Amino acid sequence: MKDFEDAGLTAEDRFLLEFMANQEVGHATALTNMLGPQAPIDICQKLNRWGEFGVCGFLNHLDAREVGQILLQSITTEARQQMIFRQFEGLFLMPVWFEVGIPQSWAWTLLAPYISSCPANQTRLAWQNPPALRVLNQPSPARVRGKQAYNETTGGCLNTHTVGENCDPAIWHNRANPLSYPGREVYLEWDKPGRMIGPNNSYVTSTSAGDPKFVAWARSSM
Repeated sequence: MKDFEDAGLTAEDRFLLEFMANQEVGHATALTNMLGPQAPIDICQKLNRWGEFGVCGFLNHLDAREVGQILLQSITTEARQQMIFRQFEGLFLMPVWFEVGIPQSWAWTLLAPYISSCPANQTRLAWQNPPALRVLNQPSPARVRGKQAYNETTGGCLNTHTVGENCDPAIWHNRANPLSYPGREVYLEWDKPGRMIGPNNSYVTSTSAGDPKFVAWARSSM
Protein backbone atom coordinates (compact mmCIF):
# COMPACT_ATOMS: atom_id res chain seq x y z
CA MET A 1 0.00 0.00 0.00
CA LYS A 2 2.86 2.36 0.78
CA ASP A 3 4.15 2.08 -2.79
CA PHE A 4 0.76 3.19 -4.11
CA GLU A 5 0.60 6.11 -1.68
CA ASP A 6 4.16 7.17 -2.48
CA ALA A 7 3.13 7.29 -6.14
CA GLY A 8 0.16 9.53 -5.29
CA LEU A 9 -2.49 6.81 -5.77
CA THR A 10 -5.22 6.94 -3.13
CA ALA A 11 -7.63 4.30 -1.82
CA GLU A 12 -10.07 5.39 -4.53
CA ASP A 13 -7.42 4.76 -7.19
CA ARG A 14 -6.72 1.31 -5.75
CA PHE A 15 -10.43 0.49 -5.84
CA LEU A 16 -10.48 1.50 -9.51
CA LEU A 17 -7.62 -0.94 -10.19
CA GLU A 18 -9.52 -3.68 -8.35
CA PHE A 19 -12.64 -3.00 -10.41
CA MET A 20 -10.68 -3.12 -13.67
CA ALA A 21 -9.23 -6.48 -12.62
CA ASN A 22 -12.78 -7.76 -12.16
CA GLN A 23 -13.63 -6.44 -15.63
CA GLU A 24 -10.79 -8.54 -17.04
CA VAL A 25 -12.22 -11.65 -15.37
CA GLY A 26 -15.54 -10.90 -17.06
CA HIS A 27 -13.87 -10.48 -20.45
CA ALA A 28 -11.99 -13.76 -20.06
CA THR A 29 -15.19 -15.52 -19.00
CA ALA A 30 -17.01 -14.21 -22.07
CA LEU A 31 -14.26 -15.48 -24.38
CA THR A 32 -14.22 -18.84 -22.61
CA ASN A 33 -17.98 -19.22 -23.04
CA MET A 34 -17.77 -18.33 -26.75
CA LEU A 35 -14.66 -20.21 -27.80
CA GLY A 36 -14.23 -22.94 -25.22
CA PRO A 37 -11.02 -24.30 -23.71
CA GLN A 38 -9.19 -24.21 -27.05
CA ALA A 39 -8.76 -20.43 -26.98
CA PRO A 40 -5.76 -18.72 -25.36
CA ILE A 41 -7.45 -16.33 -22.95
CA ASP A 42 -4.97 -15.39 -20.22
CA ILE A 43 -4.10 -12.14 -21.94
CA CYS A 44 -5.62 -8.79 -21.12
CA GLN A 45 -5.71 -9.01 -17.33
CA LYS A 46 -1.92 -8.49 -17.27
CA LEU A 47 -1.06 -6.68 -20.50
CA ASN A 48 -4.11 -4.88 -21.83
CA ARG A 49 -2.18 -2.89 -24.42
CA TRP A 50 -1.16 -5.92 -26.42
CA GLY A 51 -4.55 -7.50 -25.90
CA GLU A 52 -6.18 -4.35 -27.25
CA PHE A 53 -3.91 -4.12 -30.29
CA GLY A 54 -4.27 -7.83 -31.02
CA VAL A 55 -8.07 -7.69 -30.98
CA CYS A 56 -8.03 -4.58 -33.19
CA GLY A 57 -5.90 -6.54 -35.64
CA PHE A 58 -8.05 -9.66 -35.99
CA LEU A 59 -11.58 -8.38 -35.20
CA ASN A 60 -12.49 -7.85 -38.85
CA HIS A 61 -11.34 -11.37 -39.75
CA LEU A 62 -14.04 -13.03 -37.65
CA ASP A 63 -16.91 -14.69 -39.52
CA ALA A 64 -19.31 -14.73 -36.56
CA ARG A 65 -20.73 -11.24 -36.12
CA GLU A 66 -22.03 -12.08 -32.64
CA VAL A 67 -18.54 -13.02 -31.44
CA GLY A 68 -17.12 -9.89 -33.04
CA GLN A 69 -19.72 -7.73 -31.29
CA ILE A 70 -18.87 -9.10 -27.84
CA LEU A 71 -15.15 -8.67 -28.49
CA LEU A 72 -15.78 -5.12 -29.67
CA GLN A 73 -17.62 -4.31 -26.46
CA SER A 74 -14.85 -5.81 -24.32
CA ILE A 75 -12.01 -4.10 -26.18
CA THR A 76 -13.75 -0.74 -25.84
CA THR A 77 -13.45 -1.21 -22.08
CA GLU A 78 -9.79 -2.22 -22.54
CA ALA A 79 -9.11 1.06 -24.32
CA ARG A 80 -10.60 2.99 -21.41
CA GLN A 81 -8.41 1.03 -19.01
CA GLN A 82 -5.37 2.00 -21.05
CA MET A 83 -6.39 5.65 -20.59
CA ILE A 84 -6.57 5.12 -16.82
CA PHE A 85 -3.05 3.68 -16.69
CA ARG A 86 -1.74 6.63 -18.71
CA GLN A 87 -3.46 9.02 -16.29
CA PHE A 88 -1.78 7.25 -13.37
CA GLU A 89 1.54 8.16 -15.03
CA GLY A 90 0.43 11.68 -15.90
CA LEU A 91 0.96 11.00 -19.61
CA PHE A 92 -0.76 12.59 -22.56
CA LEU A 93 -3.82 10.41 -23.15
CA MET A 94 -4.13 10.32 -26.94
CA PRO A 95 -0.71 10.78 -28.59
CA VAL A 96 -1.77 9.16 -31.89
CA TRP A 97 -4.57 9.70 -34.40
CA PHE A 98 -5.24 5.98 -34.89
CA GLU A 99 -4.51 3.04 -32.59
CA VAL A 100 -2.55 0.20 -34.13
CA GLY A 101 -3.90 -3.25 -34.94
CA ILE A 102 -1.40 -6.11 -35.01
CA PRO A 103 -1.66 -9.68 -36.37
CA GLN A 104 -2.41 -12.51 -33.96
CA SER A 105 1.09 -13.93 -34.40
CA TRP A 106 2.58 -10.60 -33.29
CA ALA A 107 0.32 -10.51 -30.24
CA TRP A 108 1.39 -14.07 -29.34
CA THR A 109 5.06 -13.11 -29.67
CA LEU A 110 4.58 -10.17 -27.30
CA LEU A 111 2.44 -12.03 -24.77
CA ALA A 112 4.07 -15.47 -24.64
CA PRO A 113 6.92 -14.50 -22.26
CA TYR A 114 4.33 -13.31 -19.71
CA ILE A 115 1.97 -16.32 -19.79
CA SER A 116 2.96 -18.73 -17.01
CA SER A 117 0.36 -21.45 -17.53
CA CYS A 118 -2.70 -22.53 -19.53
CA PRO A 119 -5.41 -25.17 -19.01
CA ALA A 120 -4.20 -28.76 -19.42
CA ASN A 121 -6.34 -29.27 -22.53
CA GLN A 122 -5.03 -26.14 -24.24
CA THR A 123 -4.14 -26.66 -27.90
CA ARG A 124 -0.55 -25.77 -28.77
CA LEU A 125 -0.11 -22.83 -31.11
CA ALA A 126 1.82 -23.43 -34.31
CA TRP A 127 3.34 -19.95 -34.47
CA GLN A 128 7.08 -19.54 -34.18
CA ASN A 129 8.44 -17.69 -31.16
CA PRO A 130 11.26 -15.43 -32.36
CA PRO A 131 13.87 -14.17 -29.89
CA ALA A 132 12.80 -11.09 -27.94
CA LEU A 133 13.76 -7.62 -29.15
CA ARG A 134 14.60 -5.19 -26.35
CA VAL A 135 14.85 -1.39 -26.45
CA LEU A 136 17.75 -0.62 -24.12
CA ASN A 137 17.12 3.12 -23.90
CA GLN A 138 13.33 2.88 -23.65
CA PRO A 139 12.04 6.30 -22.49
CA SER A 140 10.93 6.41 -18.85
CA PRO A 141 7.77 8.46 -18.14
CA ALA A 142 8.78 8.57 -14.45
CA ARG A 143 11.83 10.75 -15.10
CA VAL A 144 12.02 14.50 -15.61
CA ARG A 145 14.07 13.82 -18.75
CA GLY A 146 12.62 10.48 -19.70
CA LYS A 147 14.42 10.29 -23.04
CA GLN A 148 17.75 9.95 -21.19
CA ALA A 149 16.72 6.75 -19.39
CA TYR A 150 18.71 3.60 -20.07
CA ASN A 151 16.94 0.35 -19.26
CA GLU A 152 15.37 1.56 -16.01
CA THR A 153 12.32 3.24 -14.51
CA THR A 154 12.61 5.63 -11.57
CA GLY A 155 10.29 7.93 -9.71
CA GLY A 156 12.49 10.96 -10.10
CA CYS A 157 9.79 13.44 -11.06
CA LEU A 158 7.04 12.41 -8.61
CA ASN A 159 8.01 15.21 -6.23
CA THR A 160 8.51 17.78 -8.96
CA HIS A 161 5.60 20.18 -9.33
CA THR A 162 7.16 22.36 -12.00
CA VAL A 163 4.97 22.71 -15.07
CA GLY A 164 6.46 20.59 -17.81
CA GLU A 165 8.20 18.20 -15.39
CA ASN A 166 5.49 16.93 -13.02
CA CYS A 167 4.44 13.31 -13.60
CA ASP A 168 2.10 12.81 -10.65
CA PRO A 169 -1.22 11.06 -11.42
CA ALA A 170 -3.43 13.52 -13.28
CA ILE A 171 -5.83 13.82 -16.20
CA TRP A 172 -2.65 14.61 -18.11
CA HIS A 173 0.53 16.70 -17.98
CA ASN A 174 2.02 18.71 -20.82
CA ARG A 175 5.58 17.42 -20.56
CA ALA A 176 8.11 19.98 -21.76
CA ASN A 177 10.80 17.31 -22.18
CA PRO A 178 9.57 14.83 -24.80
CA LEU A 179 9.96 11.09 -24.25
CA SER A 180 11.06 10.79 -27.86
CA TYR A 181 11.61 12.91 -30.94
CA PRO A 182 12.36 12.52 -34.67
CA GLY A 183 15.94 11.40 -35.22
CA ARG A 184 16.42 9.98 -31.72
CA GLU A 185 18.93 7.13 -31.71
CA VAL A 186 17.44 3.91 -30.34
CA TYR A 187 19.59 1.07 -28.98
CA LEU A 188 18.28 -2.43 -29.63
CA GLU A 189 19.27 -5.86 -28.38
CA TRP A 190 17.99 -9.26 -29.49
CA ASP A 191 17.95 -12.28 -27.20
CA LYS A 192 19.77 -15.37 -28.38
CA PRO A 193 17.54 -18.20 -29.70
CA GLY A 194 16.78 -21.17 -27.46
CA ARG A 195 15.05 -19.43 -24.55
CA MET A 196 12.13 -21.31 -22.97
CA ILE A 197 9.02 -19.13 -22.73
CA GLY A 198 5.24 -19.34 -22.76
CA PRO A 199 2.88 -21.53 -20.72
CA ASN A 200 4.93 -23.82 -18.47
CA ASN A 201 8.02 -22.86 -20.50
CA SER A 202 6.74 -25.22 -23.19
CA TYR A 203 7.80 -23.06 -26.16
CA VAL A 204 11.36 -22.38 -27.30
CA THR A 205 12.43 -19.27 -29.21
CA SER A 206 13.99 -19.85 -32.60
CA THR A 207 14.83 -18.00 -35.80
CA SER A 208 15.26 -19.04 -39.41
CA ALA A 209 16.46 -15.63 -40.57
CA GLY A 210 19.95 -14.21 -40.78
CA ASP A 211 21.37 -11.39 -38.71
CA PRO A 212 18.80 -8.62 -38.04
CA LYS A 213 19.07 -5.65 -40.37
CA PHE A 214 15.75 -3.79 -40.16
CA VAL A 215 13.17 -2.75 -37.56
CA ALA A 216 9.53 -2.00 -38.34
CA TRP A 217 7.76 0.55 -36.13
CA ALA A 218 4.07 -0.19 -35.49
CA ARG A 219 2.66 3.20 -34.46
CA SER A 220 0.77 3.01 -31.18
CA SER A 221 0.20 4.82 -27.88
CA MET A 222 2.78 2.79 -25.98
